[in-house]
Amino acid sequence: MMFGQATLREAKDLMEILNDFMSASGMGMDKDKLDIIFFNTTNPSQAFLARIMGFRIGNLPSKYQGIPLSNHQTRVVNWKTLLVKIQGRM
Repeated sequence: MMFGQATLREAKDLMEILNDFMSASGMGMDKDKLDIIFFNTTNPSQAFLARIMGFRIGNLPSKYQGIPLSNHQTRVVNWKTLLVKIQGRM
């Protein structure tokens, strides 16, 4: 998870960082599994930045590594699936 401004400069910098990381680590990035979520950004800007980065535009609610993400107040019901999974492993 990364945060930044919705600007062309930040998008290019982020892609450079990701490419450097992939080169140094030998790891790859499956863009089919990646979403970019925007806040307070116009739809044309979202489409432009997502296209140049090669990511899909995601929406909330969503999950990040099994943890629910929402733009609403956190509720116990949002965490139920994760809590059940953790209890099952204990």
